Amino acid sequence: KKLGDAVFPIVDHINRGLQSVLQTPAMCIASAELNLEAGVKCCEQSDFSTANTYLTKALSLLPNETWASHYNLSLQLHFLSAKSAYSCGNGEKACEAVRVILKEGSCIEDKVDAYFLLVNIFQAREEAENAYLTCLEVLADLGEKEFLDDQLPDGCDGKDIPSMVAEMTKNLECKTEEEMMAIKVDGALQISSIMKFYSFMTIVAYFVKPEVVLPI
Repeated sequence: KKLGDAVFPIVDHINRGLQSVLQTPAMCIASAELNLEAGVKCCEQSDFSTANTYLTKALSLLPNETWASHYNLSLQLHFLSAKSAYSCGNGEKACEAVRVILKEGSCIEDKVDAYFLLVNIFQAREEAENAYLTCLEVLADLGEKEFLDDQLPDGCDGKDIPSMVAEMTKNLECKTEEEMMAIKVDGALQISSIMKFYSFMTIVAYFVKPEVVLPI
C-alpha cells in the first residue's frame, strides 16, 4: 500500500537511524522500497534533486546479488536514479546507472528505456556519432538488422529513415480497431520503441550521416 505524502517523514526518520534499524537483508530491501516510493513521489512533483537523494540512498541499501534476488527493484531503482540525475544535470552519474542496467538487464525490452536515456545524454554532450551508433545497435537488437543492412550501407539508396518512420506510422493508422486490439502488448511496445529510436536517429543523422536523410 502506497503511503502518499506520509512517505516523506517516515523515510526521513528511517534514514536518520539506519544503522540501528537495518540488521537484515530483508530490512534493507524494505527500506530501499520506501526510499524508492519517496523518490517516485518527488519525480512526479518534478523535484528531481530530492528524488535523486532518495534513490541514491535506496541503491546504497541494496544487498549484494540484488539483481538476482530482486531484479525488478534493481532495474527500477537504477533507471529512476539515472533519469533523476540526468534531470539534475549530472550526466556522468546518469551514465553510471545506465551502464549497470545495460550490463545486468536480462533482455533488450528491459534495457530500451536506459538506451533511450543514453542517446539523449550523448546528444546533449554533442556526441552525435555515439548517439547514432547506439540507435543502430538498439534497432538491430529490436529486430531491424535486416532493414538496416539493406538501407544503410555506405551507398544509401532513396529509402531513408524518415520514410521508414512515416511508413510505419501510416501502416498503424490504417489498421482497424480490431487489428490494433489484436496486437500483443509486448509487440505494441516493441513497435513503439522501434519508431522512437528511428525518429531519434533521424535527428542525429543530420549531423553524422546527412546522406541518409537528405536527398542527393
